[in-house]
Amino acid sequence: MRKTTDGIVNEDDLLDAIREIKRGERPQIMKRLWATEPKLAGYVEAAAEHMAGTVKQYGDAVAAAVKNDLLNFTVTIVRAINHAHERLWRDLPPSSPLARLINDNGEQKK
Repeated sequence: MRKTTDGIVNEDDLLDAIREIKRGERPQIMKRLWATEPKLAGYVEAAAEHMAGTVKQYGDAVAAAVKNDLLNFTVTIVRAINHAHERLWRDLPPSSPLARLINDNGEQKK
């Protein structure tokens, strides 16, 4: 049964997302984002490139660190939202289009 809080990011969603980033899973998360939300994925990467370019005068290492940090922050937020959505939609019939999309992109139902 769904609760009114299903679909809303909670502390566990955020902590799970942070742990995934710390484990080095950002490339896999971005790959899923490109598969499901290509416009958003493109914007995230372009924004990170732009912000890195704004600090380029401080050196390549600083620019790379800014890009990395921005991607980590942004992907953490996106992943936490994914966790909340998974909770909201966890009772979907396995044959439904959304369930197939989730399963085709490597998400695991909780």
